[in-house]
Amino acid sequence: MSTNTNSPEPTLEERQEFFKQCQSHDWYYQYSDDGRVYDRGRETSHRLQSKAKTHPALMEIYKSWSNYKFTGKSFGTEQSPEPVIPE
Repeated sequence: MSTNTNSPEPTLEERQEFFKQCQSHDWYYQYSDDGRVYDRGRETSHRLQSKAKTHPALMEIYKSWSNYKFTGKSFGTEQSPEPVIPE
């Protein structure tokens, strides 16, 4: 996933809001048997990925959540640390 390095630096508030959106995202939507849950999750995932591509700071937040959610005992790997909200 490449990012647009020409975009202006997101404000602290924008980074915190994006962090909260990643935090509340259903990262496991693709495992749902409910098509509505899957569709909603896919739409949110695409929106988050598109936003993350606008600046490296947002991409770092996105990747930290992805790494956290897809590591650990269930995935047979060491658990990545839980992301911390930007301050």
